[in-house]
Amino acid sequence: MTRPQRNYTDDERATALAAVCASGGNVREASRVSDIPRSTIREWMAESPETVARLAQQKTADLAVLMEDIAYKAAGIQRALLDYVAPADRIEVALDHWGDVNRAMGTAADKAQLLSGQPTARIEYVVDVDLADVD
Repeated sequence: MTRPQRNYTDDERATALAAVCASGGNVREASRVSDIPRSTIREWMAESPETVARLAQQKTADLAVLMEDIAYKAAGIQRALLDYVAPADRIEVALDHWGDVNRAMGTAADKAQLLSGQPTARIEYVVDVDLADVD
């Protein structure tokens, strides 16, 4: 027995395609977060590349702004936790949540950079040459 075909909105389609971009091309992950079958997402990806790119770009920009907002809110929560621990007897309670808030902020900031096309890692090469050894 076949499942009835579902019609998806342009927003749902754009969200799924942006999820593919945000997850580095992982259709399985995009399917999981969007609750849209992998086969459907793959069909959309095989359609007109211009349409796919336009929808994904539109939603990707929206998601980048959302992730940046989440990162700022997490930073605000960190500040509130610091204010909360002013009495020394509350420090253990705050520390129980610190790691979760820190991970949320870091993940959101990383995704915002990725979705905005910015680098998410910085690599520096240092050449250490002693000029006295150079002829």
